[in-house]
Amino acid sequence: MAAFLKPFPMLFVLLFSSGVAEAQFTKSIPLQPIYKEGWKYFYGTTKVNSAYSLQIPLEGIDNKEVNRYFKSYKTFQNLRGFAYLPSVIFLFTNLNGSQQSGETFTYLLLAGVAGDIAFNAISQSRMGKAIDIYNISIASRGSLNLQMEKTKSNQTLISFGFRQRF
Repeated sequence: MAAFLKPFPMLFVLLFSSGVAEAQFTKSIPLQPIYKEGWKYFYGTTKVNSAYSLQIPLEGIDNKEVNRYFKSYKTFQNLRGFAYLPSVIFLFTNLNGSQQSGETFTYLLLAGVAGDIAFNAISQSRMGKAIDIYNISIASRGSLNLQMEKTKSNQTLISFGFRQRF
């Protein structure tokens, strides 16, 4: 019986390890332009919830300058929260309730608001630069055109073309 069981593990391995091998297919989706209207961002015609949602298309073109601007955008967005840190620390460390400490807290809070606004303006500027470079980059990669024209004899001419820049 031991001779019968020797080929069984080998047969088991061959049967179950030689299953169907499937390749993973990736679908290539053309990059769309990014638009900004006020504080809202649009990828093509779709509104995105936050600028962080644009990280994949921005990094998809593999441009060092775009990546640097997007990274600095994220850094300045994080600094917005740290702008309020001095006022919060002062609030929890100085609880004597004097008039002078109230004024100091107000000044620290106003400085935090000013820092928040400044960091937000800088970060939005960085994101705008990243989007501009991204849009120029995808526009120069290639374009697909469909053009319809009317002739003098009232016929419609349709022309289709693809332009690729190397």
